[in-house]
Amino acid sequence: MRLLALACLAAACSPAGTENRPAAPPPATTAATVADRGIGGTGISPVEDRGMGGTGIVGVITGFGSIWVNGIEVEFDPATPVRVEGSSARGDVLRVGQVAVITASGSGSRLDARSIIVRHEVSGPVEAVESNGTALRVAGQRVTFAG
Repeated sequence: MRLLALACLAAACSPAGTENRPAAPPPATTAATVADRGIGGTGISPVEDRGMGGTGIVGVITGFGSIWVNGIEVEFDPATPVRVEGSSARGDVLRVGQVAVITASGSGSRLDARSIIVRHEVSGPVEAVESNGTALRVAGQRVTFAG
């Protein structure tokens, strides 16, 4: 039940249409005077990166073969560090619908995962399910489902 709730929540929150998003433009020349404070963007920064470092991808896992997050394919192998709930885990614990934070490196169309962290947006016991099936309560938090 918890996995179903997480999958429904993640599906409702995932962005649509990210497959055809154009590549980011090159950084403006004025960017050299301002430090990057985001998640790293493309990973190319003219100054020291204060974000995630490298290429940071945060989103819902939508498929495998490698790993697909937000329509972006990222290669990973059994040696890639995976963490769930703050503990080391193996890659076979990854599931479609989980929210992942991936730090990757690469260029062109190939990205390789350096680390994968599973982030649980709602975690805890399911306390109640509304009779019409549109919401439930998890660890005291009401979770609604979008059609």
